[in-house]
Amino acid sequence: MYIQRLYLYMNMTKPSWRLYLSYARMNAQGKTIRPSYLIDMMRKLFPALQIENAVHQIAGKKDALTLLAGELREYASGREGVLSGGELRSLYRIYQGDEKYRAYAQRLKEAAFARYEHKPLVKAVANALYGAVLENSISRLERYAACAYSHFLQYGLMLKEREEYSFEPVDLGNIFHQVLESFAGKLAERNLTWFDFTDEEGDALLREALDASAAAYGETVLYSNARYEYMVERMYRILKRTIRTLRAQLREGDFVPASFEMSFSRVEELEAVNIALSGQEKMRPKGRIDRIDTCEDEGHVYVKVIDYKSGDKKFNLAALYYGLQLQLVVYMNVAAEITARKHPDKEIVPAALLYYHVSDPMIRAEEEKTPEEINQEILKELCTTGLVTEDEKVVSLLDKNFVDKSLVIPVERKKDGTFSVRSSVMAREDYETVSKFVSHKIRQLGVEILSGNIAVSPCKQGTIQSCTYCAFKGVCDFEERIPGYHMRLLGGGTRDDLLVKMRQELEENGPEDKEPENKEQEK
Repeated sequence: MYIQRLYLYMNMTKPSWRLYLSYARMNAQGKTIRPSYLIDMMRKLFPALQIENAVHQIAGKKDALTLLAGELREYASGREGVLSGGELRSLYRIYQGDEKYRAYAQRLKEAAFARYEHKPLVKAVANALYGAVLENSISRLERYAACAYSHFLQYGLMLKEREEYSFEPVDLGNIFHQVLESFAGKLAERNLTWFDFTDEEGDALLREALDASAAAYGETVLYSNARYEYMVERMYRILKRTIRTLRAQLREGDFVPASFEMSFSRVEELEAVNIALSGQEKMRPKGRIDRIDTCEDEGHVYVKVIDYKSGDKKFNLAALYYGLQLQLVVYMNVAAEITARKHPDKEIVPAALLYYHVSDPMIRAEEEKTPEEINQEILKELCTTGLVTEDEKVVSLLDKNFVDKSLVIPVERKKDGTFSVRSSVMAREDYETVSKFVSHKIRQLGVEILSGNIAVSPCKQGTIQSCTYCAFKGVCDFEERIPGYHMRLLGGGTRDDLLVKMRQELEENGPEDKEPENKEQEK
């Protein structure tokens, strides 16, 4: 250590005129670093020494690219960086004169001065791309509402990720739907209903349905390794819990299943899915309803729609307002219209629009519980979510044993017998407003699609951001710091506020949402 100090002393005493000492305030990564002990020692020996910040940064060409990138970004934004304009130009010319770094510096400049400008498709191109009759699934419309450019890439250019021989979370939902449809069919083949099959019969039929679906899915990927074979057993456990819970929920009410996996894609006569966009352009939404339950009395047919979800999805009226959650209402509109055709002499009443989370939840308890108590806790966890018509008769038909808190539908009572604020209920006239608004929203989205709008316009509502699971993040290059790009922040609001907004929008756009009765009116 002393020898090293001696060498330092000898070097510092060699100059005959001036001695310059320099030290860095930060490292190449921008982190603050402490100067050598020698600096402090010199300041103690010579208190009158003045430290000058003569040099901003010393770096080689490779390391200085980071400085160049940051300074270009600041300059492009109109802000003052560490370097003056002349210094920045000098630095950039250094790289321009070096063949090794010239192309890289050019790309940095282009990135720094990049601007996003929406260039919509010409209407004729949009028509050629999508057709005059726009056949959209509801999820496709929801994708457009989330980001027009993502919709264009997936459904206009038909881009998709390279297929891999694997089993992903989205495949899990597909298997669940297939097996539940097959299970319902097997019940019908054996003249059984959802009310009278035993646990043993249900387990056996479920195993048949699951084995058949697993063997046919994805070129037998589910039997390609031990991990996927375990996945099959896990799905069996989840689906076994599902069919028992669905049976228990049906037994609590007076509704009976009327149809499973009902496709309305080819039913052209339905008003709910045959929407005129202009004189020549139409939209025909398509889809498949997982389950429709009905209940009849002398003058009414009550309709319940259930959508199976592998994720824990909640009904959100604000998301519906922005077009991000249209599915359940469209399904109810279709189910109500089809039911009305079967029962032209009765009034059709939308009773409930529900999500069922296909899951087998774990129950945590501080003390030991009996099997019956555990089963009740599981039923609580698997209670459906969605929207229920605010009517005592409807609620009693959905859950005839309901007292304080239903295990079947998202409804609770207060001590005075009225529905609590945690209940997901809506008056029938309010639901009619929501139903009309969804039809208006679908028409609005369809007009925008055929007008050629392909803007990079992702959105964020609460903690949910449309870019999070988007497969095209590497294509659009969305970056909020680039001028022209912006994230749409979607608000929330109370149910009453959102209903007011819907009514106002329907009133403002009322004439556009009605087809002309004759040519004179059209003129």
